[in-house]
Amino acid sequence: MNRFLIKILLLFCVAILLYNNSVAQKKPKPKPVKIQYGYFPNSVFYDIYVPSFCDFNNDSIGDIKGVTHQLNYVSSLGAEVIVVSPLCWTDDKAKKGPIDFRTIDPQYGTLADLKELVAEAHKKNISVLISFNINYTGVMHPWFLQGVNNTALQKNYVWKKSMTQKSGSDNFHKAKNYNDKYYGYAGNELPVLNFDNVNVKTELTEACKYLLLQSNADGIKFNDVDLMYTSDYNQRFRVWNSILKDLKKEKDNIFFMAQPTDTFTMNAKLIAAGFNASTSNPLTDAIIKSVTGGRDEGLVHQIVLLND
Repeated sequence: MNRFLIKILLLFCVAILLYNNSVAQKKPKPKPVKIQYGYFPNSVFYDIYVPSFCDFNNDSIGDIKGVTHQLNYVSSLGAEVIVVSPLCWTDDKAKKGPIDFRTIDPQYGTLADLKELVAEAHKKNISVLISFNINYTGVMHPWFLQGVNNTALQKNYVWKKSMTQKSGSDNFHKAKNYNDKYYGYAGNELPVLNFDNVNVKTELTEACKYLLLQSNADGIKFNDVDLMYTSDYNQRFRVWNSILKDLKKEKDNIFFMAQPTDTFTMNAKLIAAGFNASTSNPLTDAIIKSVTGGRDEGLVHQIVLLND
């Protein structure tokens, strides 16, 4: 371990001590709060990557029933909210590209299994958020398969000839039997959806509504929120605001978490768009950047802020 890394870790430890001491001096000890499912302020969140968490049916792949089976263990850890990884039916090796946004991937179980997980979690006062990859589909999605010969469906995706934003050449991929390349920032198996198209926004909103209402989940964590494609950069936040408003009409006390790929500077825009929280944290981001970059990348500033 190099000297700079040791210094960073020591600074982090000192920051935590200073912060805890500062909080203890400034704030009175809060009264105990009985946590109930649907209650999120200051809750303990626990991420669960379903494929590797617990294999209930012994097929070497984790599943939804496995998560339900382990709820006592999760509860013993003090978790009050579990965030399960994306469950939509996918066709790619990484299990990221949906081919049906309304159907649970058979490898993980069924919608009935998800509904059972939520019901059993609620009995233990644990809330459930489902993760959702909204920005792209798999190449076997009917929209993409039929889009080669269907102009209307082609408009559901982003094509190089019509793309207004700059992107590296590695992000464009040749479509079979079509004379243009499609945009796929996450790889050639994940063509990006065009949210300038109102039909795309409407269909994805309806898919989210369906999963929420059928499973009774408490909310959704949306992945790569800052990479949603709109021709105008700021338009994506207006699209998010519209989607979240529509979803909030369907269910009381619904919770939306954003997972941006950008740093915490994005958070203010996401909260303004209607998200309740973001996975991006300024101190965590500063630590990671400083350690990987071998120099201070805002860490000292974040440590100072802890005691302000």
